Amino acid sequence: MTSIKIQPWSGSSDAHETEAEALDGRWLSLYAGRLPACPDGRWAWTADTYIGIDKLRPIGTGIAFSSEEAMSAAEDAARCWLRPTPRLEPVA
Repeated sequence: MTSIKIQPWSGSSDAHETEAEALDGRWLSLYAGRLPACPDGRWAWTADTYIGIDKLRPIGTGIAFSSEEAMSAAEDAARCWLRPTPRLEPVA
């Protein structure tokens, strides 16, 4: 059973985007894009959450060597951030 749903990626050959959503309604925007001045063709990725109207807060960013690696890293970050957290209860 998975508690996180990641939508299919969409975009162009230079940039991709999607959303990841937890069963409890929390969600993140995921982006991956080619670094334009990189001679090695590397990609940057980010996983962001909204903190207000038109304001994003990145919760994970990184650089990968291909679009597939960048999308996979963004998905892994989303799974880590959105995973269910256990409740801590006081012990008497």
